[in-house]
Amino acid sequence: MNVRRKVKWDLHILILLLTLTVPKAKGKDLSNPQLKYDSIVKFGTEIRNAGDRLAQLELNDTEHRALLIAKLDSLSCKFQQVWIEFWNEYPKDKRKFEWFLTNASNKANYIHYWRDRTEGAKLYTKIPKNIHQYTAEIDTASYNKNSRQLDEMAKEYFCYIDSIGGKDNITTKAYYLYKLKNYLKLCQNTAFRPSKDIMLEKIKEYFLNTAKADSFGIKNERDGFTPYLSDYYQLLTEQFFTRIDEFDLTVEDILIFITSFEDEKNEILKGWQQYNMKLFNSYSVPLPFEGKTTKGTHLNIKDFKGQVVLLDLWSIGCSSCIAAFPKVNLLLEKYKDKGFSVIAACAANIKSLSKIEKINSSANVKWETVLFSEDNTGKNFSTKYLSDYAFFAFPRYLLLNKEGKTISYSYFLDSDIEAKILAAL
Repeated sequence: MNVRRKVKWDLHILILLLTLTVPKAKGKDLSNPQLKYDSIVKFGTEIRNAGDRLAQLELNDTEHRALLIAKLDSLSCKFQQVWIEFWNEYPKDKRKFEWFLTNASNKANYIHYWRDRTEGAKLYTKIPKNIHQYTAEIDTASYNKNSRQLDEMAKEYFCYIDSIGGKDNITTKAYYLYKLKNYLKLCQNTAFRPSKDIMLEKIKEYFLNTAKADSFGIKNERDGFTPYLSDYYQLLTEQFFTRIDEFDLTVEDILIFITSFEDEKNEILKGWQQYNMKLFNSYSVPLPFEGKTTKGTHLNIKDFKGQVVLLDLWSIGCSSCIAAFPKVNLLLEKYKDKGFSVIAACAANIKSLSKIEKINSSANVKWETVLFSEDNTGKNFSTKYLSDYAFFAFPRYLLLNKEGKTISYSYFLDSDIEAKILAAL
């Protein structure tokens, strides 16, 4: 055999070996469900890792945040698409049902449906922390198609659970909670947001589906209703009720929304409705607030009538609450001579007095601190905190006008809080 023929023969062998050992296209081997499943797991891991990296970046590092958010959006799209393919190609493989927990429990896995992902991520990243409203063109066809596919998958999954005589409420709740979270995130984009009525109707639908899957929260003898133990109740508070201006809504819109739940027969859901009515009624009726201070005196907010008041609700174990004290101090020093006051309320009883005083001294606070629980047991804390004020977590900031009515409610100090104070003075 001459050299030329030998080289040619060796090349034929090499090509044959490569053909046998290298897949024709990555992830395209439809005859092997394990390969497809492994690629799904890989996408899920990459999403979690990218989400962790994003959480570590500073908020003002907009360039790197935009790159990571665009990458997350791309990974999430691929993750969802590969799972839909797995679902359709291997209908008898029960692993397809893992989507609901794997997808819905992954906090970073949200799709924005931007038509231009890079531009959308830049716009999304540059918005101020407290104003999550922006405008980026979306791919409506892709959103509608995916929504239909996921709903069909959900129906099949729920039928499967019923067929085996089980009730997987945790997974069902996770799925609807995912839909609620993602819908609120999408509605931050004014290009996606539908009319006010349609948006509120959808939010209510997702909320009710989530609540029903969770048996409407947790009930106990002491408090009757403890919504702070259910993440979707808190979700509506933190991502919706405290950001109504970001969805172009008014307090009146939210009151109508909350009132629409009053005909619900479930007593716990009605309790949730009544709590929130109390909170938003404080926009039209002066907020009733009084209690014993750390100095042993009695404080009543009625005595502050004629002043603009920032009510700062915090707890000893809330580091972000305490970290905001210096900023509150600056606001007080700047505007106290113009009729601005600060009142703090700590979720603690008299047993924690020394800890509270140590924190206040370290932060050099210049305001009175009211104890939510005046006795030594602390038993009346959560009842008072929930039934009187409908607050589920810390911190909470209420800005009250000179008549004692709420004009701003948030779970962090808005970047425009100073402008709001000036407008009210």
